[in-house]
Amino acid sequence: RLSSGMLAEFAEFYSAQLSERIKASHQGKIARGEWVGDVPFGYVRAGKSIKPGPLWLWVVCIFVAYAGGASTVQIAAALNAAGIPLRSGRPWTKDSVLMVLHNHAYIGKGGGRAVGLYDSPHKPLVSLELWQQVQERLTARRRRPQGQRSGPKAAPLPFVARCALCGGRMHRHKHNGRPYLHCRAALNKTCEARGLPLGLVLDQVELLEKAGAPVAEIWLQAPTGIKKFTLVGSPGLNGSDA
Repeated sequence: RLSSGMLAEFAEFYSAQLSERIKASHQGKIARGEWVGDVPFGYVRAGKSIKPGPLWLWVVCIFVAYAGGASTVQIAAALNAAGIPLRSGRPWTKDSVLMVLHNHAYIGKGGGRAVGLYDSPHKPLVSLELWQQVQERLTARRRRPQGQRSGPKAAPLPFVARCALCGGRMHRHKHNGRPYLHCRAALNKTCEARGLPLGLVLDQVELLEKAGAPVAEIWLQAPTGIKKFTLVGSPGLNGSDA
């Protein structure tokens, strides 16, 4: 009977062997000019390689816009407004834009973490000069000093706030120096909900709690505020239009 230590050693050995076999398989595909990994946005499969697809020009637009000073949030909003789809079907976010800007496939490279970068035979979509401009701006963005906080960090809200339009979480956000609650999807331009002054929401929650309704979760809609709410310990909705 194998001991737990022997099983652990066997599992580690098997994992190492499997990793080596996968790397060897990838190296063989690379030598044959095949594409290894997921197909990047803007490309489509062409046999065992990739080629520019119908959306390739949007890749160029993303790089040009970012090099010209647009933020990743602005680019994501523009792509969503234009109805440009991601392969996943989800809306664009700043993170998905960053994935495009960091992807070496657009300058004719393949590989990544599992396999080192290599020259791929597929057609690049952006020039090396444009790529370098974008990478310099991305590096400057990471190194930008954050500065000192103007005050202590705000305490977390004692309830969960959700958008009554899309059901997404609402987060604290400052607008013109005033604290607001904003739907995250609205900030990314994928929901039409408007923000609400945090003070208005806290006043309404206080009124509910004074009436004996300890609030656990609220759904907000501008301009009225709380549209419905859930009490502490209750899974259902217990009220509306507070």
